[in-house]
Amino acid sequence: CVHGGSLTCGFILHVAKLWL
Repeated sequence: CVHGGSLTCGFILHVAKLWL
């Protein structure tokens, strides 16, 4: 999330929220 991967990080966080 720190290395300029906001889109990827946001997608991962979204999927994580769906699973959790």
